[in-house]
Formats: sequence, C-alpha cells, structure tokens
Amino acid sequence: MRGTRQDLIVRYAHEFAGTPPGDGCGPGALLDRFVATRDEAAFRALVTRYAPLVWGVCRRALSSHQDAEDAFQATFIVLARKADRVSPREMLPGWLHGVARRAAQKVFEVSGRRREILVDAIPEPVSDAPGSCPDLSGVLDEELDRLPPKLKLAVVLCHLQGRTYAEAGRELGCSIGAVAARLEKAMAALRSRLGRRGYAPAGVLAMILMAGPAKALPPGLSARAVELALGGGSSSIGAVVAADCVARALGSSKFKLIGVVLAVACVGVAAAAVDRRSDPPGDLRPAFPVRSEIVSAAPRVDRFGDPLPDGAVARVGTVRFRPGQFPSNGDVAFLPDGRTLVSVHATGGVRFWDLASGKETCHVDGPRHCSQVAVSRDGARVIAMGSEVWALDLTPAGPRLRWKSAPGLGLLSSIALAPDGRTLACGTALGPAAYLLDASTGRTVRVLEGQSGSRVTFSPDGTTLATGMPTAAVGLWDVGTGTLVRRFGGGSAAPVTRFAFSPDGTSLATTGLDRTVRVWDTATGNLRASAPGVEAPDPFVAYTPDGRTLLEVGAEQIRYRDPAGARDLRPAAVAPHLNPLWSFSLGGGKSLSADGTLLAAEDGGVLGVWRVATGEEIGPAGALHGQVLALAFSPDGRSLATTARFSHVQLWEADTGAPIRRLPFREPGLTAYTLSYPSAERVETLEWCPEPAPHWVLTGWNPGTGEATERPGIPAALARPDPNLLPAYAASADGRWLAWGPGDGVALIDRTARAETRIARGEPVSFAEFSGDGRRLVCYGKREKALSVWDTRTGALLARLPANFDAQAERPLVALSRDGSRIAYTRKAPGGGDEIRVEELRGETVVRVAAPRQTTLVLAFSPDARFLAAGGEDGVVRVWDLQTGKECRRLEGHTSRVQVLAFSPDGRRLASGSADSTALVWDTALFGQKALTAPIPSTSQATGRRE
Repeated sequence: MRGTRQDLIVRYAHEFAGTPPGDGCGPGALLDRFVATRDEAAFRALVTRYAPLVWGVCRRALSSHQDAEDAFQATFIVLARKADRVSPREMLPGWLHGVARRAAQKVFEVSGRRREILVDAIPEPVSDAPGSCPDLSGVLDEELDRLPPKLKLAVVLCHLQGRTYAEAGRELGCSIGAVAARLEKAMAALRSRLGRRGYAPAGVLAMILMAGPAKALPPGLSARAVELALGGGSSSIGAVVAADCVARALGSSKFKLIGVVLAVACVGVAAAAVDRRSDPPGDLRPAFPVRSEIVSAAPRVDRFGDPLPDGAVARVGTVRFRPGQFPSNGDVAFLPDGRTLVSVHATGGVRFWDLASGKETCHVDGPRHCSQVAVSRDGARVIAMGSEVWALDLTPAGPRLRWKSAPGLGLLSSIALAPDGRTLACGTALGPAAYLLDASTGRTVRVLEGQSGSRVTFSPDGTTLATGMPTAAVGLWDVGTGTLVRRFGGGSAAPVTRFAFSPDGTSLATTGLDRTVRVWDTATGNLRASAPGVEAPDPFVAYTPDGRTLLEVGAEQIRYRDPAGARDLRPAAVAPHLNPLWSFSLGGGKSLSADGTLLAAEDGGVLGVWRVATGEEIGPAGALHGQVLALAFSPDGRSLATTARFSHVQLWEADTGAPIRRLPFREPGLTAYTLSYPSAERVETLEWCPEPAPHWVLTGWNPGTGEATERPGIPAALARPDPNLLPAYAASADGRWLAWGPGDGVALIDRTARAETRIARGEPVSFAEFSGDGRRLVCYGKREKALSVWDTRTGALLARLPANFDAQAERPLVALSRDGSRIAYTRKAPGGGDEIRVEELRGETVVRVAAPRQTTLVLAFSPDARFLAAGGEDGVVRVWDLQTGKECRRLEGHTSRVQVLAFSPDGRRLASGSADSTALVWDTALFGQKALTAPIPSTSQATGRRE
C-alpha cells in the first residue's frame, strides 16, 4: 500500500505545486546546506526523507532487527562524514542505497548475534544461515553497479523509494516518458547481463515491487540516527565498525554504487508500453506482470560460507584469519573485550578480526611496513609501529587517528604500552636503547641512552622497562628517571629475543636463539633457574595471570613450567601449526589473552588462536597454514594435493575444497617444493630439511590410506648438489621418470625399467621439467643460457632454444605441453620489456604475447595445449587462447602472488596456489572452449617465427 488517503492528497498537492514532499526544500538544497554549515535541521530533513528507503534496504538484507538498526545508523553516519562526496546532488538516493547495502553487509560480518557461536563451540566451520544476508543480491548488485548512473537512479527512485514517474522525473530533471524509458533500458540490460552469467531471472521482478519503502520504521530510529551521526549518543560496535569501513572505502577510491535490485524478470517491463511521444498521467506507477516462479541464483560460497570469486568452484583453505600477505613479519594482540583480535602484517594497514568466526571486521590505514601492535588495557587505544608510530583511538564512530610520531626516531624494532596506557616505549634497531613517548600526544618524553635491542616490555606496575641488548643481556630501566638500574645476562652468544615479567614483577623470564629458558631475579639480577627450551627458532614466554605457570611456546607445542622455570608442571600440549619448526616468520607476534586462556600468533601471513590449557586450535578448521608451494590433481581429477610449508601434504576434494586426509612427513621441519600425484595409490614430494645438516628427502604415500610407501630415494651414487639450493629435480606425472640434476648434467631414472641415463653431460643444469606424458624433459643451463629438450626414452636431444632470461635466473619460467610438442617460456622482448613465447618444437611457428607488467611467476598449458595460463605477482591468473594469441580470461581472487598452477587431467579444472595461504579451483568452461580434450587445429595461423 502506498499510504493513507491523506498521504495521497499531500503527495498530489506537492505534485500540483511542483515541489517534492518534505520541508519545502529539495534534497540537493538540503545537502548543500548541510555541507556548507553542518545545519542540523537540513540533516534531520534528509534523514526523515530517506529513512524509509534506507530502512527497507537494511531490513531486506538482514534478518535481525537489531542488525538492521545498526546498518541504518551506520548509513547516516557515513552521510554525515562524507556528504561532500555526493556529486551530482541528485544522485543522493542511489548513493544512500549503495551505502546502506555496504553497511548491511559489514554489520552482517561483524555481528556476533547472527550465529550466536561462542569460542567454545567452533571446532568446525559453519556457513552463514541462508537468507540472513541474501547472496543473490551480491550478483545482482554487481550488475546494477555496472549500469549508467541515470539508469540505476531511476530504479532506486521508482522501485525502492516509491516515487511516481512524475516525482522521479522532477528529481532527475527529465520527463515522465524519459523515466519510463530509463526503467525499460535498465531492466533489459540487467536481464541480458544476468543471463550471460547463467542466472535464470524468471518472474522475480515481483521481488522489486516488494522491495519498496519500509512499512514500519521503528519509532525514534531516525532521531537516534541524527543524534549519533552528528556526534552525540552511542551505538553498537556493529554500527560503528560498519560506518568506519564504508567511509574508508569512500575515502580510498571512487565509490561505486552498490546495486539494490534483488531479482530481474525475464518478461518485459510494462513501462515499455508507454508512448514516448507523450507524457503519461502524473500519477502513473511502474506496473509489471508478476509470475509466481521465483528462482534463487545465489553465487557459490566456500565451505566456510564465504563468497567465491567469479569463475571459482572451490576454495582450498579459507580467507578467515588470513590477511593474505606474505612474506609477513607481523604482530597480533587481543582487545580487552575478548572477542576481537587486531593484527599487522608488514604492510600499511591495521586489521580487526572477529574471534569467534575468524572474519575480518575492519581494516584501517596504518604506517608503512607496520610490524608491531600494542593495545591499551582499557581497549581505547591501538598503537601501530612501522616506518612511523601511529596511535588510533577506538571511538564509538570507529578507529580514529590520534597522532603520528614526529620524524627522527629512526629505525624502530618494538613497542610496548605501560599498564596505565600513558607511556609508550619504542625500542630501536640502531639508535638508543628506547624512546619513551607520551601515549596521548606522541611527544618524546625521555630517551634511554644505551645499546639498541630487539624488544621492550614494562613491568606490571609500569615503573620499570626491560630492554633486550645485542650482547645477549637484558637491561632494566627506571621509567621515571630514564636511568639504567640493572643489567644481567650476556653470558650467551645468542641474543635474547623474548622476555616477560611475572605478575608480581619479582622475576623476568627470558629466551632467545640459544633455545634456553632463564628466569632472573629483578631485584638482584641473579639467575634463578635455567633449562633447555623448545626446539624453535623464536620461542615465546609468558606468565599466566595468576603467576602460577610460566608458559613456553614454540615448535607446535605449549610447555607448562613452574614459575621459577626449572621444571615442567605437566606434559607439554601439542598445538598444531603454532610457531612450527623453521618458521618463516622469525619474530612473528604472539599474544596471551587477558584471562590467560587463549594464545594468538601471527606467522608468515597467517593468524591462529589456540587454547592454552589444551593446545587445541580454534577458528576455521582444516585450513592451510602457509603459502601454497606445490599442487597436483589426482588422475581422475576428483582430488587435489597441496603442500603448504611445513609438516605435511594435504588432500582435498577438488569440487568442494573439503579436506580428505593429511599425509605427514617423516621428519620435522621439512618443506616440500615439488609434488606429483601419478596414481590413485601414490603421492610423492621432494622436501628440504635444514637440520641437523641441510639435506633433501624424497617421500611417498598411499593417498587412500595415508601410509608412507617405500620407493627408491635419491640415487646414492649421484653427487649431491648444494644442499642450500633447490636442485634440478622433476618427477613425471605418471611417476615413471625421475630427473635429478646433481650439478653436472642430469640423471634420468626410469623406475619401471630400473635404468639410469645421463643427459646434458658437462652442463650445470639448474632446472628440469617433464611434459605431461613423460616423454619429454626440458632443462635449463644458466651458463649456456639455453633451454634443451630431451627424449626420455632415447636420451636424444630434440631441440635447443636460446633463452634470454634474467641474468640471475636459476629457475626460469618454463612449461611443456602434455605431449611435449609445445614449450612456453618468458624472455626479454626485442623492443624491451618481457614477453611470453610459445613455440612448436616440430615447426617454425611461434606465438608471442606481451607479459603483464607484474612479474609472471608460473606458466601452465591446458591438456590440449590450446590455452596457456600464467600466474603473477599481482595475484591474477591470466589465460590466453593460443589459437588467437589473445587473452581470453582473467581470474581474480587471490590477495597475494600466484606461484603454482595445475590443470586437471581432463582439462575441466584449473587450480591456482597462492602465497595468501589458499588455492582456488576454477571452471575452465569460462575460457570459452567446448572441451579442453578435443583436438586442436593446426597452429599455422599463429603469428611470428622463431628467431
């Protein structure tokens, strides 16, 4: 219903007078008044005018009434802060709708009420409840966002704000016929675009009609929104965080209007019947034929309920607790509310995470190369350290920058906030022992002159500061006077990297690169106890809040020592993935929650949370814990094997991303660099182990049972390559052939015939790769700067191709097609820059495509060699059709570099592994081919010739 008879009379009176309903002033004029003078009356009129539109958007997007109120308030907070960004002014309704949609989505992400999941009850991931925040709207909003602004605004005004054609025409400055024409064009374009994406739009324009102005705006909601937006009152964290994140998006780039249409009909709009040569009556309403069939076309989500990028069918791993930054030397801390983590990852941002779900709730700007974070005990302030030090106040309106450090502090190494939050200590890498700053202003209060150190921490009463020193000593400083009170230690050659005061301040526990735990008397400097620590490069120590236990963390375990540190109180708890042996992130941050029950850690761009009492990891279960180094499909394409840093190979369902089985390494600290999946009975990897002496290990498993298999290892008769360099090792897809480059030629091993052949004698080979069928082997010798292609059955040299790689390249970018007939590689282009060349070994044709500006890291042929995929530093997978030499698809979804690619044997899937700790499985039907396994025509049409 449009309203009461009185409402209609008022509307027609305004139409007759030529003014819209309201206070006698148009929205453009109201907005101008507010921008110019911050006129509260003008802002209140805007809220009153557009409250039904915004409330309708929020209620349709969010099933929770309270969440909808949060999103409603957040929308008008953003308007108050970014009103000057609305241009032209008549776009305000569409602008507000877009902000409301983003605010609703952000509230949905941060709301703990939506799932009511406590930390104690989340061992397995759960998808968000269907219908709580409709996934369909995301696809349709994306398509509406691509429409011209005038078409988008016509839909918002007529269908979501309840305007007649006459009213919409006056706001748009056009005739009634033009409004109808715009609606017709908008609907036709949306039907077409959704049809191309495979969505069935039958009859769902009924949902647009139902998506009109909200019927029941809660009493007082508009007044509360005005009060909060203009700086008064208080609101929930959901509204505050949502407003901040949306406003930040507005400030960092040109805001794209988020669409509002929930569905598009397959039937034509009735407005098409309007005679454009004459204006219809002023009270004409959009009318559409309605059918009962409504088809749901929600986009795909991963097994945790998070959206997949366009074209992806599955995600291996998760985006939860994954900032997607690697390499990363970051830090993490708990907020006192016990529900939020804050982290930094050697970038220019500070991230906030929901502890229960692992979802990122907010991301704000921070100093460049930000690697340390500290939180005040009252949770009101976050300090981030990088090339500068920034203080952020956590206000009801969201995180706000309070101050930036003045120049002159130099290279900093660590920070610590005093317990009362008034003083900030900054350790230095090359300067004095530490700077003491006023935490409220950033002003330097005192300089502690002495040797620079690795870390700083305050005593519980805040009167003493401990600093680590390069001489493996620890200094205790009087914060009030800045004098060095005591210095102890220094007997070890290994620097102290971590230390912690006992709750009563009488003891200081230290650990360092010598992997020894020491406990010192702070009053005398005497050593109370010393004991061997965990075998980890950077162990962490902390006292529990009651002071009864000294925790030592590292090498995937938590040890419980008596407060003196001399003995274990009970057996250590296994904590999977917690600071694993030979972690890439030396110095990665760790934090103990205020109640001592949870431990958080950042390691190589991955966050994790563990229970202190048991070592159990909480949050998203069965996810990857590091950059993906290798991946391979099973012969039937149904499973995918990955290696991600340490400890094991993981098997996954290729079409769902669900974990199947872990295949553990035989030794701790191994890192697998190659992976083959030759049969349903065998998976093999080559791993590097740094200790006790660097060496290489060849391991095989039965993927069906997870048991290790006995396979021939690295031939003992072969000379070992430099153990610190990745050797020229390759395994054929069928598992028959091994190639091992010991530094002088290549040993080609036929496992079936138990025979060994030497090829490329006298050449220091640094790279080897088999074709998909195992009949070809391509090698690269840096000295000769050439690629050589060999027949594995005869050992004959088939081709030698000059390769102008980077002068320092040890392992070039090379790929062989499955049948070995084509080779792809990167090289310097004759005119400058890089190019990707694809050559036929049996002919003279060559396809050349310009390489992306971002560094290309990996190449892969489709099984029929028609398509070439390339992964790059920018996290994008580009696919070229080699028949035309043109890029046919760009797959975007990773947040860090793509470094491994693999097609399934049947060509229906492409997997990409990234340093962001995820792998994505893509549907190759997007490439435009009917079947990747079909024979391809001759490549004689390809342009260019071998040079």
